[in-house]
Amino acid sequence: MPTVNIYYKSAEESAALGLLADKLKAYLASELTCSNIKLDKHEISLRLVKVDPEGSLGEVELDITAHAFPERIERQDAICRNTKRYLEKVAPSLGDIRVWLHLCQLGHDVLDSKSKD
Repeated sequence: MPTVNIYYKSAEESAALGLLADKLKAYLASELTCSNIKLDKHEISLRLVKVDPEGSLGEVELDITAHAFPERIERQDAICRNTKRYLEKVAPSLGDIRVWLHLCQLGHDVLDSKSKD
């Protein structure tokens, strides 16, 4: 299940992001879908996190974490760019948006097989 932490600084950004949450989850499900797995918005965990304005690179920053399927690895830069453009289009009031995609391998199968021995 992909997770998305969205870091914002102001109440206005919080309100705009809150209104967009379902649409953004649906958009990200589409962007992260690949031939091995088809996602829908109910499989995206989205968290809004208010941060101190000092030290941030953008007005709004997204950290997306998902499994490293080969298609996602090939498209990782495009996924970030597309997500940034999508948010700029649907919520231009958010200002400077930065998007990072962290692709990782899950260890559930490895841990499960060790516990069976």
